[in-house]
Parts: sequence; C-alpha cells; structure tokens
Amino acid sequence: VDIIEDRVTGRTIRPTVEAVTAAIHGLVADRSLAATLGESARRRVVENFDYPVFHRKWAALFSSLGL
Repeated sequence: VDIIEDRVTGRTIRPTVEAVTAAIHGLVADRSLAATLGESARRRVVENFDYPVFHRKWAALFSSLGL
C-alpha cells in the first residue's frame, strides 16, 4: 500500500521548486482540500502502518512461512 495517493492522501509532484511551490499554494488556497487530504492520510496510516496492524501483518506472514 502506497502511503501517498495523489489527491486522496496528499499530492505527488515533481521535485522542483516550482512544483512544490504550486502544490503548497494550492493547499493554502483550498483549506477544505488540505483538511480532507490530511484526514485521509491519517486514516491510511492508522489502517495500514500503525504498529499493531504492522505487527499483525508481519506475524501472519512469518506464520504462513512456518517461521
């Protein structure tokens, strides 16, 4: 699972000053979008990368491998 899904949990942009500047300006101009992206990103991290979830997934993997 990718952490950032463009326009769902954040923005994926080219690593240039212009692209970063435009993305930041866009989020400042649209506070609702910024809040929605932040909420979605937090939910994705908790559901997929939180320690208990991560631990269960790894434990299941090792168990399936007989380890």
